[in-house]
Amino acid sequence: MARVLLGVLALHANAFVPADRIVDALWGDCPPPSAPVNLRSYVSDLRRLLRSAKGPRIDTVNGGYLLTAGPDDLDVLAFTELAQQGHDCLARGDHEQAAELLTRATGLWRGPVLDGTPVPEAIQPAVRMLEDRRVDALEDCFQARLELGEHTGIAAELRQLVGQYELRERLWGQLMLALYRGGRPGEAVRAYEKLRQVLATELGTDPSPEIKALHHQILRDDPLLTPPDTKPVPWQLPPGTDPFIGRDDQLRALDQLAGAAAVVAVVGTAAVGKTALAVRWAHGARERFPDGCLYVDLRGYGPEPPVPSEQVLASFLRVLGEGATGSGLDTAELSGRYRTAIADRRMLVVLDNARAADQVRPLLPGTAGCLVLVTSRDDLAGLVVRDGAHRVALNPMPPHEAQALLGKLVGDREGVAALAERCAGLPLALRIVAELAAQSGTTLADLADALADRQRGLDELDAGGDPRTAVTAVFDWSHQVLPPAAAKAFELLTWHPGTDFDAYAAAALLQVTPADAGRVVGQLCRAHLVQRNGSGRFQIHDLLRAYGRQRAGAVDSSLAGLVDYYVHAATITETRASLGRGRAPQPSSITAPPLDDPVQAARWLNAERANLVAVVTYCATHGLHAQACELSEALRPYLNLGRHLAESLTICRHALHSARQLGEPSAIGAALNNLGGVFFHLGRYAEAIDHLDAALDIRTQLDDRIAEARTITSLGWVYTRLGRHDEAREHYWRALLISREAGDQAGETVALSCLAFVHSRLGRYRDAVACHQRSLALAAALGDRMLEEAELINVGLAYALLGRYRDSAVSLWRASAICRELGDREGEGFVSGNLAVLHTRLGNHWVAQRHVERSLAAHKKSGDRASEAAVLGFEGDLLLRMNEPVQALRSFRRALTLSRRLGERSHEGHALNGIAAAALAMSRFDEAEEHLDEALAVTTAIGDAYGRARALAGFGHVREAGGDPAAAAALWSEAAVLYDEIGVPEGSELRTLLVVRPGFEPGTLCL
Repeated sequence: MARVLLGVLALHANAFVPADRIVDALWGDCPPPSAPVNLRSYVSDLRRLLRSAKGPRIDTVNGGYLLTAGPDDLDVLAFTELAQQGHDCLARGDHEQAAELLTRATGLWRGPVLDGTPVPEAIQPAVRMLEDRRVDALEDCFQARLELGEHTGIAAELRQLVGQYELRERLWGQLMLALYRGGRPGEAVRAYEKLRQVLATELGTDPSPEIKALHHQILRDDPLLTPPDTKPVPWQLPPGTDPFIGRDDQLRALDQLAGAAAVVAVVGTAAVGKTALAVRWAHGARERFPDGCLYVDLRGYGPEPPVPSEQVLASFLRVLGEGATGSGLDTAELSGRYRTAIADRRMLVVLDNARAADQVRPLLPGTAGCLVLVTSRDDLAGLVVRDGAHRVALNPMPPHEAQALLGKLVGDREGVAALAERCAGLPLALRIVAELAAQSGTTLADLADALADRQRGLDELDAGGDPRTAVTAVFDWSHQVLPPAAAKAFELLTWHPGTDFDAYAAAALLQVTPADAGRVVGQLCRAHLVQRNGSGRFQIHDLLRAYGRQRAGAVDSSLAGLVDYYVHAATITETRASLGRGRAPQPSSITAPPLDDPVQAARWLNAERANLVAVVTYCATHGLHAQACELSEALRPYLNLGRHLAESLTICRHALHSARQLGEPSAIGAALNNLGGVFFHLGRYAEAIDHLDAALDIRTQLDDRIAEARTITSLGWVYTRLGRHDEAREHYWRALLISREAGDQAGETVALSCLAFVHSRLGRYRDAVACHQRSLALAAALGDRMLEEAELINVGLAYALLGRYRDSAVSLWRASAICRELGDREGEGFVSGNLAVLHTRLGNHWVAQRHVERSLAAHKKSGDRASEAAVLGFEGDLLLRMNEPVQALRSFRRALTLSRRLGERSHEGHALNGIAAAALAMSRFDEAEEHLDEALAVTTAIGDAYGRARALAGFGHVREAGGDPAAAAALWSEAAVLYDEIGVPEGSELRTLLVVRPGFEPGTLCL
C-alpha cells in the first residue's frame, strides 16, 4: 500500500490530493471502514521514510495531502522540467541544446510508470498522460537530432517505437525522413505504405496532409529533404578590397592551378597587391571549397617577428574542432595532427605574407583535396623545388590598369595618367593618393608634380630604382597633409605590439578618451593609413607600420600607458572568469571596455589573446618586467580554462625571464609554478616536476604557506597522472594540512578534491565520496561555482561505480545545471562522460552512446587527451555491454595508445582489461590472457584495487575456458573479496556466477 500511496502522491507532486481520491486509488470501490485511519498510518510511515532519506515532504492540507518535492527529488519532476526546456529550445531553433535536454529527460525513464506496482484505476488517466508526455519528448528529441543531421543512428529506434505506438504519425514521419536521409528511400516509401494500412485498418482514415507531403517529397527526391549542415564551416578570409581592377591573367592562372596543384604561391614586391589578389580569387572560388577556408597573416615582413608555425597550427586546430595539446607543443606533432584533421576535407588554406618556405612547410596538408595559397615577397624557390608549389608572379599594375583603378577612385579627371605613373603601379600607393586627391584642394597634375619632386629626392638615396620609393613618397605626402594630432596618432599606433586594436587600446596608447580615439582612427581609416577588419577592429599594413615607426619620436610613455591598460583590463577579467578567484583591480583612471560579466570578459580575452601574448613579449624584452609578471598572472585562469597552451607556454616563459630579471623570489616562484602547470597539461611530466619542485623550494623559503600548498597540490596532479599514487596522496595530505593551518579554504577544497580523485584511481570509491562531499560543502560555502561543479561531476562518477545510481544522477544533474550557468562547455564534456558510465550500468545504451559522443567531441576540442583516453575506455565498456566486441576492441586500443603516449597508467590498466574482455567475448583466449597479464602488472604497480579485481575476474574466465573450473572459482573468489572491500556491485555478480553457471556470457561481466 505504501508504494501505491507514494506513486499517487508523486504523480501529483506539488499539488493537493483529496483524501477520498487516495482512498479510491488504494481500495477502489470497496474501502474498509478503517480506510481513513489506515491512510493516516501509511502517510505517517511514509513521512518517516522520507525524513530519514532527506527526501521530499508530505504535508496535511484541508482533508488531503500535498507532496512537496523538486526535480532533484522526483524523476517525474526532473523529466517534466527537462522535457519542457527541450521543447522550448526546439521551438526557438537551438537544436543542439534541445537534443541534450530531451535525451536527458527521456533517459530518466527506466520502464513503465510505477513499474512493479499495481496501477489503480483511479490514477490510470494520470499514468497515460505521463506516458504520452514521454512519447512527446521522444518525438521532440528525434526532431532535434534530425535537425542536427544525426539521421544514421535513429532509424532502428524509430522502427521500435512505431511498432509500440502505431498511431503516432509524427514518429512515422521521422522514420521516413531518417530512412531517406540514410540513403534508403525505398524503405522510407514502404514505411509510408505501412502507416497508411495501419490507419485504414484501425481508424478508417488516410495519413495527415503533412505525412502525404513528405511522401511526395521522397518520391521526387526533393533537395529540401537533404540533412542540414550542422557545423559552421570556417571561412576566415578577410573582406576583399573594392574596387578591384584588372589582374585578369593572374586570376585565370589561379583558376587553372586550383584544380591541378596543391600549393600555389603568389609572389611579388611589397604593396603590389598580393593579398588583394589572393582574397579576391578565394572569395570567388568559395564553391570549390565546401569545407571552408583557413587564413593567417604570417607577418613575414614587418617590424614584429614572424608568427611561429606552432602558434598557427594551434589556432588552426582549434578552428577545426581539435584541441592544440598533446604530449607537447612540438611543431612536428602539431603538424601531424593538423594534417589528420584536414585530410578528408576540401579546404582552402591562405597563408598570407610568408617570409620563407620553412615558415610555410609545417602548414601544408598531407593529402590531396585542399589548396594552399601562399603570398610572399620572397620567390619561395624552396617551396617550388621541394614541395611542388606553382608560382604566380605579380608585377606592378600596367599603366592602363593603374589608371583605371585611380580613375575609379577619384573619377574621370584630368591628370589621372600622370598621377598614376607616380605610384609605380602599386595599388596601396594608388589608394592612398586617391584619398589625398579627394581631401586636398590641389589638381591631380599638381599632386603628381609634388610626388615627383619627393620621389626624386628618395631616388638619390636609393639608386636601385626600387618601386617602393614610390610608396614612401606617397606615405610622406599623406603623412604631411594630416592634421598634426592625427599624424602623431598614426605614428604611435604603429608601435602597438599586436596585430590589431580597438578604440580602447588606441585610447590608452594615444592617452585620450575612447571616443576621441575612435574619431582620430576613423580619420586615419579615411586616409587609408589604417584599415578596418571584418570584426570591427583596426589594422595597419606592415609597410605603413615600418614607416610610422621611423617617423615617431619618443614612444616609451605611450607604450607604458598601453601596457597599463592591458594589465588593468586583464585583472578585471580575472575576477569575472569562470574560475575567477582573482585579485580585485586597483582603482584606476584607465578606461576599460565593459567587462562586467563572464561573457563580456571572455569575448574581450578571445579577441585580444594574440595581442596579450605580444604585449607580454614586449614587456619582457623592453625592461617592463613587473608588468610582464603581473599580466601573466592575470591571464592564468583564462588560459588554463580554455587550454590555450601555446599562448600559455609563451607567456609563462617570458614571465619567468622577467621575474629573474627583477630578482623577485615570489614572482619567480609564481612563474615556475605556472610554467609547471603548463607542462603538466602538455603531458611533459618530467619538466613539470622540475619546475614545480623549484617553485616549491622558493615558496617554502619565503614561508608563503598558501602558495606552498598550491604548488604541492600541483605536484600531486603530476604524480597522479604518472600512476605514482602513494606520492600523490602524500602531497595532497600535506597541502590539505597546510591549507587548514593557513586558513585557506579554497586551497583546502582543492586538496580534498584531489585526495578524492586519487582515491578513485585506487578503486577506493567510498573514501572518494567522503572527500568529495567535504570538498563540495566547502565549495558551496565559498560560493565557488566552478569548484562546486567539479566536485559534483567527480562524486557523480564515484556514486555510479558504487551502484548508487540515483545519487549519481542527482549529482550529475546539478553539475550540468552549473555548467550551463557558467557557459562551461568543457565541464559539460566531463558531465557527459560520467553520464555515459551511469547509463551504461543502467542499461540505457543509446543514451550512453549519445553522452560518449558529446564527451569525446568536447575533449577533442579542448585538447584534453587524458580525458579523451578515459572516455574511449567508457565507450569500450558500453560496446561490450551492447555485445559489440569488435567495435569495443577498437575503442580500447585507441585508449591504450593514447594512455601510453601520455604516461596515464590508470587509463592504461583500464584499456588493457577492456581489450582482454573483448578478446574473451570473441573466444580469443590467448590474446585475452596476454593483456590480462599486462593489466594485472599495471594495476598492481599503481595500487588500483578495482583494476586488479577486474583482471583477476578475467583470468577466471580464461581458466574456465581452458577446462579448469577450480582455478576459475578461486580467481573469482579472490576478485569478489576485492570488489566487496571496495564496495562495488561487481562482488555480488561474481558470487552469483560462482553459484549459477549456466547461461553465463563472459564478455558481459565486470565492466
